[in-house]
Amino acid sequence: MTIDQITYFVELANCHTLSQAAINLHISQAGLSRSISQLEAEVGFALFSRSRHGSLLTAKGRQFLQFAEQLLATYHAAQEAARQIGTGKQAEIRIAVCCYLQAINQQFINLQRSGHHFTLRMNELPSSQIINLIKNGLYDLGLIAINTVAKDTLQDLQTKLVTHGHLRLYVPANSQFAKIEQVTVKDLKQMKFVLYEDQYNERLFNLLQLKTGPLNVVFHGGSDWTADYIADDLQACFVGRDFQFNYAGKKLQHSFVPLSLAHLIDDRFDLLWIKRPHYELNPLEQSFLDTDITKIEID
Repeated sequence: MTIDQITYFVELANCHTLSQAAINLHISQAGLSRSISQLEAEVGFALFSRSRHGSLLTAKGRQFLQFAEQLLATYHAAQEAARQIGTGKQAEIRIAVCCYLQAINQQFINLQRSGHHFTLRMNELPSSQIINLIKNGLYDLGLIAINTVAKDTLQDLQTKLVTHGHLRLYVPANSQFAKIEQVTVKDLKQMKFVLYEDQYNERLFNLLQLKTGPLNVVFHGGSDWTADYIADDLQACFVGRDFQFNYAGKKLQHSFVPLSLAHLIDDRFDLLWIKRPHYELNPLEQSFLDTDITKIEID
């Protein structure tokens, strides 16, 4: 079993056709087919079922795929570590977050000021994307917000709970809805909505619409900051997680009022750190994992 064979297997699993996988890998279809057959002979079971629809993973192939992806991620991480050691380049910490939090930024500043030399590569992405990026080894630490029904997507990723939270409906503080004790379907039908670009948030919003019918969405996408800015400017409502609102800054907190949606949907979620099961954190990465983001106040 070679790294090339594992690479070819993962690529074919993603492409489903020998022709496209061979093009992506810059090898011949015959060479790719031969390599897959050799790998199947070594593992002792068929990885793909081949038909006119392409090459589809067998049940055993799907089980093997997660280990193959882990192996590739570890191999690429080892390559990068060797390159850094060989060139003397400073370490790089790779973190993907579902929203920027001041505590993480402050921890980076504190470490730099105390003489630690490293590069922080951090990106704000939807939680569903972060999970796949962590699995594939493109980031090493992820901070995600996830509700119960989506937790099966984590599979064997290791998690550390940061806090429990709730999805809230945020309405303009100066609107007619701000003093409502319990929001009704009729109220929701009168509101304008701004949506974040987040698969799990969208799933809950869609569940809400199953009970209310279509709601008036005026903006969908962009970063959390963009959505917040537009909602504030247009006096629109948004459905967001309470931790994001709590650490979003006093301007937003003064502009919107949170209302409960618990009587309409399951509004619970967890804020989690995630990492690959066999990835060993270095001390700098561990310091980010140990940062208490719930005690940071933002002006």
